[in-house]
Amino acid sequence: YALTLSRSLPFDFLRFLLFDQLHHNALVETLLGGSPLLDTCCGFGASGLAALITQPLDVAKTLEQSFKEGDGQRWQQLLRRTTPGNVVRLWWAGATERVVLASLSGGIYFGAYEFLKGALEAVAD
Repeated sequence: YALTLSRSLPFDFLRFLLFDQLHHNALVETLLGGSPLLDTCCGFGASGLAALITQPLDVAKTLEQSFKEGDGQRWQQLLRRTTPGNVVRLWWAGATERVVLASLSGGIYFGAYEFLKGALEAVAD
């Protein structure tokens, strides 16, 4: 459980921070004009970048979960086998899939959230 939190908290922190920065960027607002497309694109980019940055944490979590209890030796052996030649293959395995899935879900999540927020604000006024 601690490993899941150690991956999820940085991912969510980065995702929301990047979304806010992209969403309030003057150039992005000028290009997309504050539309629901802006929210979707910002969520897409922020979530994808956060997933890419936290990919090694996801690999560490997955590896730890795949080892049985008392298999600490295997974890240490894996870290010892990490060399400059295989670090990309080992620690960035599955990055493409994770970035694509996070980008799609982030675009839908942030786009829908901002759309509904605007609709509810219009009803409240």
